[in-house]
Amino acid sequence: MKAKNIKCKMVIASISVSTFKQIAFKQVASKQFALVITLALIQTFTNGCSSSDVSVERKKPDIKIRYFDPKNFEGNSPVPNLQPGESALTEWEFGCQTNFDFDIVEESRMSTGKTFVRLKVKKVKMILNAPILVWLPKNPAPDIVAHEKGHQDICTRIYSESDEIARKASQSVVGRLFESEGDTREEACKKALIQAQEVVCAIYHQDVSDYAGCISEIYDSLDESEKGEAQELVRRAFSNYKRVSDKKK
Repeated sequence: MKAKNIKCKMVIASISVSTFKQIAFKQVASKQFALVITLALIQTFTNGCSSSDVSVERKKPDIKIRYFDPKNFEGNSPVPNLQPGESALTEWEFGCQTNFDFDIVEESRMSTGKTFVRLKVKKVKMILNAPILVWLPKNPAPDIVAHEKGHQDICTRIYSESDEIARKASQSVVGRLFESEGDTREEACKKALIQAQEVVCAIYHQDVSDYAGCISEIYDSLDESEKGEAQELVRRAFSNYKRVSDKKK
């Protein structure tokens, strides 16, 4: 059995992308937190379509500050994963929920009894989020608070500029074919769309998470070697990164 141009919509939800990267300069550090990719499938088959191939919704960053007792890491209270020499920590995530509209351009029943589908991605919507968690010791010194605020500002600035990166990542799969098999059409479509999602998230991850990690490393290095106001060091970190990037072009 073959079916041509079956219009479908499928939502792959709660896809979070980042990387393990520990930044541990001096006594104050930040960590780029690894996000686990989770897939919650919500599927409908419709004839609806959006007004453009790619759209992005960026939610406000979710910033939380938690305090801990550096002299007491026992008990049931959550504590940061500090490394030796660290006195504070900022964890961040860049996550996305990816919704796909697609056409099934080929569908057949395999000899194994499974359903094979080949689909073409027609539209992509990305919903972005950015949880940021700042861990501070009780009664923190002003320089520790200022330093972690610098990491927070780096993340929120990069996140505020991430729409275009998300559009580029989404556009990379529009018009492309993905195929898979499953016990049902729904399962086969889900597996094919996971492939599309992995392409989108890899691009978004590289251009956003790695960018934040690089800026934070430069920022920590400047604070270690030159000191100064956190806001100015953040500005210089972005400036230094841009100068190096421009030279490589």
